[in-house]
Amino acid sequence: MTATSGERLVPGPGEGTLMELLWSTFGVSVLSAFFPVVNIEAYLGVVASQVGTTGALPLATTAAFGQALGKIVWYEAARRGTDSRWMAKRLEKPAVRARYESWTARAEGRPLLVVGVLFTASLVGLPPLLVVAPLAGALHLNRLAFVATIVAGRSVQFFVILQGIGHLLG
Repeated sequence: MTATSGERLVPGPGEGTLMELLWSTFGVSVLSAFFPVVNIEAYLGVVASQVGTTGALPLATTAAFGQALGKIVWYEAARRGTDSRWMAKRLEKPAVRARYESWTARAEGRPLLVVGVLFTASLVGLPPLLVVAPLAGALHLNRLAFVATIVAGRSVQFFVILQGIGHLLG
């Protein structure tokens, strides 16, 4: 890496390009949307320790879009699956039915509530986005609102991670 004024730059000659870093970040973020053991936050921390704060915005945005792409699969499965035999069988369990009906009653006709919970999950991870994404699908939240909310929340979260670690270790 080439450094100027104590700040690391994106990969230099022979070390890859920013575009390669963006593509790998996108891939890891999509993968992490499916498999929680692949931790995008840890990956971004390692990236920030290597490249500093340079490229934080495009990296954060790229990772956010990758997360949204991965989570939309969960969203669509739940959106289409509420009428499936599998879901009907799950809803036979009284505890599952009670939770589903409770969330549906609270959120139905209140898309801002769903967007608020989704944004909070995207920004801070509580409740887990892996749980909220299918819930948003089951409640038929508008797709564009779903993607935009995840991209907004995750972009902020990832930018803070990249900037923070980049300043500390970069």
